[in-house]
Amino acid sequence: LYLWDYTTDFSNFPMPFANVCVLQDNIRFFRDMGVRYLFEQGNYCGPHGDFAELKAWLLAKWMWNPELPAKELLDDFFAGYYGAGAPFVREYFEELHRLQRTYSASGEHPLGIFDGCDNPAIPDSFLKRAETLFARAAAAVAEDPIAGHNIGLAAFSVDCMRLERLKKKAQASVT
Repeated sequence: LYLWDYTTDFSNFPMPFANVCVLQDNIRFFRDMGVRYLFEQGNYCGPHGDFAELKAWLLAKWMWNPELPAKELLDDFFAGYYGAGAPFVREYFEELHRLQRTYSASGEHPLGIFDGCDNPAIPDSFLKRAETLFARAAAAVAEDPIAGHNIGLAAFSVDCMRLERLKKKAQASVT
């Protein structure tokens, strides 16, 4: 059995897409259902879609061993990729996923691969808070250009969603 799974928002690749918390369980489920070959398609259009590097790294690890502990892998990735800014980016990551899990908990509002900037799980107030977290992360790595670059590009998801929402509001007010 071959399976092709999607792990990104195809309507707009940079949009926040809080699905990391289900990836490991999905792989375990696929394994348990007899899937022998798995292709995980994420953001293929460019670097730094919403946590694209993290998702690719985790998926590669879990496809080899779906039992590897998520917390340790996340700790390792965040520390290595975001340096001293990791606690702030991790706080954003955890809060984003908490919002999505809460919104989707009833089963009536699943995260969809074409949600784009309209995802109601992510309120504008959270985007404002995320902006502050990314500013703090950037300040923490002021002397580390590589971590600073990674943080700046991770923040792009938030900037992109905010701009898309502003554009929609502006278009709606014109009509």
